[in-house]
Amino acid sequence: MTFLVPSAWANAPAQECSSELKGATVVPKLTSTHVISIASASAKAQGLDLSKFQPPRVCFDSASREWTVHFEGLSEKGVMVLDNWFRIRVDDATRRAKFFGAA
Repeated sequence: MTFLVPSAWANAPAQECSSELKGATVVPKLTSTHVISIASASAKAQGLDLSKFQPPRVCFDSASREWTVHFEGLSEKGVMVLDNWFRIRVDDATRRAKFFGAA
């Protein structure tokens, strides 16, 4: 199955989230682009319209071997909307996605 990722999201850099393994090199199996595709499909399955969100921030935690994809809602007419965000965690080994958040 192929999921389209908005071009602005395709080059989202993965950041290291965990400080527990400083100096250790853990190479994730998935790429940030693939993780965004998995997270986007999960969000759409929850009924979310991703056009109402900024490009996601992607982060890999080498301690848990999980990716976190954070989606922050767009402001409406220059006003930030509270609780307009969500996160999806993706297991690097199983590719399972878990939804967290308020959106």
